Amino acid sequence: MSAGSCLATVLCLAWARVESLAALYVVWFVMGVALAATLYEPAFAVVVSWFASRDRDRALLTLTLAAGLASTIFMPIEAWLLGHVGWRAAITILAVVLGVFAIPLHTLILRRAPVEPAIVPGIDAHPLPASVTLGAATRTPVFWVLAVAFVVGNFATVSVTVHLIPYLVDRGYAGTSAAMMIGWMGAMQLPGRLFFVPVATWLGPRWVAAAVFATQAVARPTACRRSRVPARSP
Repeated sequence: MSAGSCLATVLCLAWARVESLAALYVVWFVMGVALAATLYEPAFAVVVSWFASRDRDRALLTLTLAAGLASTIFMPIEAWLLGHVGWRAAITILAVVLGVFAIPLHTLILRRAPVEPAIVPGIDAHPLPASVTLGAATRTPVFWVLAVAFVVGNFATVSVTVHLIPYLVDRGYAGTSAAMMIGWMGAMQLPGRLFFVPVATWLGPRWVAAAVFATQAVARPTACRRSRVPARSP
């Protein structure tokens, strides 16, 4: 996560200076590595390895609630910076913020977790090893099912969020209003995350996760059909 934070900071600075479409693609291709090293998945791995099963759900909930506010806080800030200093300066400022906060936190605070048996509530009542090697994980069907599900789900989510602001601006909404709408998408994740833990405890995380993916699959085509309705005054 420390290396990912350093890489993300450098790539943001490079992004602010791109002059061609090819350079933009290169920056974001490598940015995928930085994102994979710093976002939810490695953060969840840290939480799972550090916290015992009785405290793990609360720790994961705290993490997801805080992270759910990221777009709510930063989207309006980014829209304001974009309007006042331009996109290159805005990305440079955000790169500095990222480097100042993320690099020291990951480098100085994160420590290797203690070795302890882990129990996954709702999945298996028997103790499990604290970690599984990559080779062992790739030999299980559930690893590949989850990998494909998350890749496809994240692709759809990112595709919507990346294109939603220009889409709304094209339909007559102000850029700031469009950014606020994206921010509220993040805020509205909070109630779902609050309900996820008790519902997952009741029904089991496998059934709840499957239901979430199924609901997303139904909701996205519905949203696309509704988006074809002629725009009204914002």
